[in-house]
Amino acid sequence: MQQSKIKTNVLIIGKSGVGKSSLLNYIFGKELEKTGAGKPISEGINTHDYEYDDEFVISISDTEGLEPGKAEQWKKLILNEVKSHDEKEICEWFNTIIYCFSANSGKVEDFEINIIKELLQEKNQVTVVITNCDNENDSSDAGKSKRKTIKAMIDRITEKTGIAAADVVPVCSVKKTLLNGKEVAPTGKEKIITLIIENLWKTFREKIPFKLYQYEKNEYEGYDTQISSAIKDTSFLFHREKKLTDVGNRVSDLLKYYDESIRIGVDGLIQESSEYYHRLSKKYLNISWKYYYDDPHMPQISLEYINKVNADVDNIIEDLRKSNKKIYNLFIKEDVSKEVIKNLLREIKKNLKSSKKIRKTLDGIANKQIVEIHDRHINALRKMKENIEATNIEECYTKQLELKKGDSL
Repeated sequence: MQQSKIKTNVLIIGKSGVGKSSLLNYIFGKELEKTGAGKPISEGINTHDYEYDDEFVISISDTEGLEPGKAEQWKKLILNEVKSHDEKEICEWFNTIIYCFSANSGKVEDFEINIIKELLQEKNQVTVVITNCDNENDSSDAGKSKRKTIKAMIDRITEKTGIAAADVVPVCSVKKTLLNGKEVAPTGKEKIITLIIENLWKTFREKIPFKLYQYEKNEYEGYDTQISSAIKDTSFLFHREKKLTDVGNRVSDLLKYYDESIRIGVDGLIQESSEYYHRLSKKYLNISWKYYYDDPHMPQISLEYINKVNADVDNIIEDLRKSNKKIYNLFIKEDVSKEVIKNLLREIKKNLKSSKKIRKTLDGIANKQIVEIHDRHINALRKMKENIEATNIEECYTKQLELKKGDSL
């Protein structure tokens, strides 16, 4: 069976009228139909495949432009689309998000800055394209004014979002003739394709660790809530020993499931990413991906903590038995003096109040164990992150780009 082509995914976003369609036409080198050319992947978004070479595809998804009065709806569409891809296999992630602004309007609005910042916070690789930059050879006052506008836009974008100036690309998507008769050729495509390739590799170093930590955090909070509910929802007024044993077993199981979930989830994402980048590595670097990255699996760590929970529950049960024995001994005393009755009532009252104390003690035991497991996970993930960040990503994308050098993009 023939293996499918390697794919990187790109999302293009921007307000209506900024020149996204012209940019797509420029990248693909042909006029794309406004409807029907792309394959719909969700409401308001179409995708087009750019053949980088015979084995590698750049899949570009084009969003509907922002219309007046629909900023929040549009923002939700964008962020949900990115999130939905992040929840799929790594080969479906958006490795590059291109945000388009137009030099003709010169506007960089606050809500657009905020969208870019939110995307960056999730460790997405964002490339900014400023379209309609057709003023390079324009010596007129209008040309000079436009250059100042473009510089001001770049300064605002880099200052407010933290994006490097190298990730902001001025583009002229169509050939134009200026008033002075000089022609302006389309420019910027090669830089865009270069950044798309770089971002593909940078995703491994920057987004994978983020996703691993994010996954651990979500699982930790979810299982912590389940454990707290299991304890809170149990009444220890009657049949305490059995209930303690049952809750203890339930807590132990949840701790085990939590640890298993992290090991399976983390190892699964690492394995998935290794398979994806191994294909790229074999194709463009002619070497196994293990040469660049070979990380150990997450350790199994929950058993010792499960044993601690069971031991602590046994101690609570032993204390209950001592209290019950004390009550029993007071009951069978032949000399039922006022002092004996007083002691008996005191012990019964203490025994009844212990239901709340049991719950509090159990909650403390469970919380201590899940926090310790969580800390062990974080320490293991920290080592993984260090290994991932030490990967020579620059060498990887440089070699891929060198193979393409001299070819027509």
